[in-house]
This record gives sequence, C-alpha cells and structure tokens, in this order.
Amino acid sequence: ITINNKIKKNYPYLKSDNLHFFISKLKVLNVHPIIKKALFFKLHTGVRGSELLLAKHQDIDLVNKIWKIPALHIKQFRRKVLLGYDIPDFLVPLSDQALEIIKDAMQWSLGEKYIFSSPRKHNQPIHFNSLNMAIRKMGYNKNQLTSHGLRSTFSTILNDSGLFQENWIEAQLSHVDKNRTRASYNHAEYLTQRIEMMQWWSDYLTNLK
Repeated sequence: ITINNKIKKNYPYLKSDNLHFFISKLKVLNVHPIIKKALFFKLHTGVRGSELLLAKHQDIDLVNKIWKIPALHIKQFRRKVLLGYDIPDFLVPLSDQALEIIKDAMQWSLGEKYIFSSPRKHNQPIHFNSLNMAIRKMGYNKNQLTSHGLRSTFSTILNDSGLFQENWIEAQLSHVDKNRTRASYNHAEYLTQRIEMMQWWSDYLTNLK
C-alpha cells in the first residue's frame, strides 16, 4: 500500500505588531522601485508571487478596480486548464491604495509585456527571487519572513479581526475545496464582500502606527 501524504509547509510570516516596522523599512529600502512596488502590491492583495509577477497590463480593469488573473496562473486551477477545462479568470478586487500602486507600476512598465517587468531584461518579469532578496536586505532571514509569508500575515490578521467570514478570506486567497466541481466554481465568489474586505485591509495597513 502506497500512502501519499503531502506535508503542508508553513512559511514564516509577520505578526500584526511587526507589520508597521516592516512597512517602514520597505519604504526606505534601497532596491529598484519596481521591486518595492511588487512587494507593496503583494502585501495589499494577498496574492501568490507567481500570480503577481505574471500580471499584464490587459489584466487590470482600472475603471472597475478589478485584477483579472487568468486561471492558468492560479495554482488550484492550472491543471484543469491544461486538461482543457474552461475556467474563468480569478477576480481580485483592488483597494484605492492597491490601485495607486498598480497604476504607478503600469506607468513604469509601459510598453513591456509584464507590469512588474525586469529592469534588465526586455519583456521579462522581475525574478521571483528578487522579492525574497529584498526581504533579506531588510534584515529578515529565511526563518523570519518570506514573500509567501505575507499571505499568512494577510490571512491571520483578517481572521483575527472577527469582521470577515472565513469563506471570504479563503476566496480572496484563491483557496478552493478540491471536492468542488468546475461547474460550482464562481469566479466572482463573494466579490461584493471581498471588495469591502480588501479596502478595510489596505486602510488597516495605511493606518498602522
């Protein structure tokens, strides 16, 4: 009998009382501006690094403040897309703060394929390691914080606030029950609630002292 148990990896993340210090350090960090924008945008949206770095200009709806991530770029949906299933884009509501960050990034990368484009290589996104390297430059070692750990910070603080249902938070993290069928997946799930939640989150980050 073969038993295939996947061990869930827990990434080190920031607790709420360390978040203001992180943001203060990131603001003055001496790295390329597009890397700082990528980290700030990741913090404000709670997305995975791969989803962030593959973002293209046409994915952003500036009028409706929505980021449409192709299902192929979403970890949970990639396999089904490759098998030929028609999976709709994943919708990420953008807060006022996230919108300003992405507008700045889009202006910087105008004419490039990716929004968070490499400063050195044409039509290539910044390297994923650039995010973790920036965090290391801030003084955090790999056992203290990773860029993926920012998702855990996002999830933990929202859950601890008691203001939002777990389903809304899980939907924002694109965590989908494996038992759900393709037909039951709604790309706009809890979108109205998530719009309010994401604005609360960005306001929380902005008002940290």
